[in-house]
Amino acid sequence: MKKTILIFIVFVSNLVIGQRLPILKLTNPINTKYVIKSPLELKKDEICVTLIQGGGMSGYDYYTHYIFTNNQEVTVFKEEIPKQYLKNKNLKRTSKKIDIDKESKLKFLSILNSKANLEFINFSQKDFFKPKKTKTIQPPCMDDAPGYSISYIQNNKQNLYSFYAPEYYYQNKCKNENINRPVLEKFVKLLELWEVIPN
Repeated sequence: MKKTILIFIVFVSNLVIGQRLPILKLTNPINTKYVIKSPLELKKDEICVTLIQGGGMSGYDYYTHYIFTNNQEVTVFKEEIPKQYLKNKNLKRTSKKIDIDKESKLKFLSILNSKANLEFINFSQKDFFKPKKTKTIQPPCMDDAPGYSISYIQNNKQNLYSFYAPEYYYQNKCKNENINRPVLEKFVKLLELWEVIPN
């Protein structure tokens, strides 16, 4: 009986410890040049992860915010934001809180703490391209594909990563020798992990 209780305590302890919020290695102080904001005010160590789908033919950019609090809550907001360059007054910004169940909260906490997610934060936007560019002119590809971004905010710092048509370039449908394919692959896998694009 004592052994069973001990195993249960160890299991619960590991579960709780595994869900603690990580301290992210973010490098950029939040300032006005970043347009991505958390829909809720964050306390110390709390995290907002924002996934954005933009570009394409839609008049909107689509934001999904995941807010991770110190008491192990996960709050999700979805926003539709009119593209800044469009002057259509009929396009309105909308924001909606999404109810999620306990299983989904645990899943998103697991994604946040995953190795793939935490390792990607060590990259910067410039890592999508090779340090030395090729001398040949790279052909332009596509003009209506969606681009994707992911933003991390914690303790008044933010990392932001963006790439236009990442799946298309990753599948080598557009051969651009300047792209750092291993980093792009990690970005695509990260978007799959966060369920922004299908796996």
